[in-house]
Amino acid sequence: MEGPGDAGGWSRRPAVQWGGLRTDRGLVPCAAVRPSPIRPPGTAATRAATGSAAIDESVQRAASDGDIEVAVLAAEDDAAVRALLIDLAVDEQERYRHPRQSRDQIDRGMPPLRAQFTGENCVLVARDRQGEALGVCWCVLFDPGTGLEGEVAELYVRPDSRGRGLATRLLRAAMALFRERNVTFACVWTRDDNPAAMAAYGAAGFTPTEQTVLTWLPTSR
Repeated sequence: MEGPGDAGGWSRRPAVQWGGLRTDRGLVPCAAVRPSPIRPPGTAATRAATGSAAIDESVQRAASDGDIEVAVLAAEDDAAVRALLIDLAVDEQERYRHPRQSRDQIDRGMPPLRAQFTGENCVLVARDRQGEALGVCWCVLFDPGTGLEGEVAELYVRPDSRGRGLATRLLRAAMALFRERNVTFACVWTRDDNPAAMAAYGAAGFTPTEQTVLTWLPTSR
């Protein structure tokens, strides 16, 4: 049981159905649409070489006191930290409608912790016979260690080319990409006051997420 003011356990991977695959978030209504750049923390040696050792110090100064120390994980094979993540997975699965797993099953299916991960951009373009670009769908793929994830970061069709089903075609291509790459979870950010976008994403198989999505933007230091 967490004390007053503590957030308790939370996982961002509730199950929803998408495209015949069980994915983890659905359509996420939010104002932001740009994907965050991927900034892997790296190993201890890499962090020191890039100046990120100062980040470790900032973390400790911000949240540590005489009794509790908060620091960046140094050893990727820390058994105690892995046990905490398994505890979270066991607890969170009770909140969502998907098949339950035992603790041993979760342990066997959980990949080792990794300090680094990579991602890629795949930009899909709709062109006419003259080669003119009419619309674009920017997809982001990355695997943080829990399975390959996908995001439809941007979807745009030129005003003079709308009403021809180009957004539907672009999303159809994006879904084919996600299936071909065996994406385990896909999301898209949009606004619920944009009925055209909501309809297009819904037709592609996205559904509203069960969770509340909160965002944070940096302020001046």
